Amino acid sequence: MDHDLSRRGFLGLSAGAAALLAAGCGTGGGSSSGDVRYFFFSNNETKKARDKAVAQFNAKHPDVHVTSQATDGASYWDKLAPMVSSGNAPDVLGMITPNLQEYASRGTLLDLGPLVSAGTIDVSTINKDLLVPARWDGRLLALPVAASTNLLTYDTELLKKAGAKLPGDDWTWDGYAEFATELTKHLPKGVHGTEDMAGITRAFEIYTLARGEQVYRDKGLAVSKQTVGDWFSYWDRLRRSGAAVPADVSAAYTWGDWANAPLIRGKSALQLINTNVYIGFQALTQHELGLHVTPRVSANGPAGSYVFASSYTSIFAHTRSRQNAATFLNWLINSPEANVILKMASGPPASGKAAAALKPADLGAAAQRELAFFKHASSTHVGPPPTVWPVGASQIGTLLTRTYQDVSFGRKKISEAVDEFFSQGDSALRNG
Repeated sequence: MDHDLSRRGFLGLSAGAAALLAAGCGTGGGSSSGDVRYFFFSNNETKKARDKAVAQFNAKHPDVHVTSQATDGASYWDKLAPMVSSGNAPDVLGMITPNLQEYASRGTLLDLGPLVSAGTIDVSTINKDLLVPARWDGRLLALPVAASTNLLTYDTELLKKAGAKLPGDDWTWDGYAEFATELTKHLPKGVHGTEDMAGITRAFEIYTLARGEQVYRDKGLAVSKQTVGDWFSYWDRLRRSGAAVPADVSAAYTWGDWANAPLIRGKSALQLINTNVYIGFQALTQHELGLHVTPRVSANGPAGSYVFASSYTSIFAHTRSRQNAATFLNWLINSPEANVILKMASGPPASGKAAAALKPADLGAAAQRELAFFKHASSTHVGPPPTVWPVGASQIGTLLTRTYQDVSFGRKKISEAVDEFFSQGDSALRNG
């Protein structure tokens, strides 16, 4: 999930993009000459690394030519949908869940199973848990690029000046609120302890799983109204107290639009991100950013965070360059050579073969911090992955954001927002 996507990107297609995709998947597309077009979402640091990897592949494979194009997560899905609907889709394309399930349901993605059976693509050393969301109706439709988990990053300079030290790994959401509230008292005017996470699906999922619930069931929401109401109330209190950023600051930021993140803008000291975007996030500020595990509901309760794919990569079902696209995809995911160039740009490689080539001494300081944290968190502070997001789940993130903003801007009571979330959410999932 280079979960370096905006709320729209990470959480779903816009209405216009969804309509274009639903209109048709096209029967042609890709490169007609056997060349390969590769389209992906990324921050600047990841784009630079992948472009270098593509150049190396081209140098090593003179009979194949890959061209790469990238965009930020905020616009990726709106740009991809018309490409697909017009039959001009890229041969190799970035994916995340739940968008992967939605593209799969429309026959857009190539079944990689025959290419695995033929030996063109190797999945033998890829983390099997990361392959589960990549399957649809018995078909393997994508490969995970790298592994990721959640973290709370913090401005070490702000905390140092405030004389604050984060609690240990056993902290709770109640403890988080207490820390953010106390921290805010010692921060400069206009700087708040935390961002407001109420409308961020990733944070909401962490909280829900830590309460022992699932967000989704087949064709509907599994989370309880009590949990959604408690989540909205939690952040409403923090926002009203000044410990969390105001509503207008939250509304100006979308997940993945890191340059407008409250922490980067100097509006908050604490921010939720995923490990795979830490390097790019760190590049946006001169202050060193610390890494800390996410809270639990109770100190001895289940962890809400889990290990997931930072992103997936698929092949367009109607590509005219199937073999060359598969060769490139396998090289990108499994090649030690490629992943030495990538230097964890998307996180620790999902392929064990590629991961074995990584040497911490060859990584930059930010990458070393990320790798050390990922190893720690993934071994001590993660739970099992949740149920696979169903078709229609991409609309839930947008709905979560909108209904909470109705609360934060004073347009609705929490109970009204919760009722709307459930009525519209269940309808979206029921209709797929």
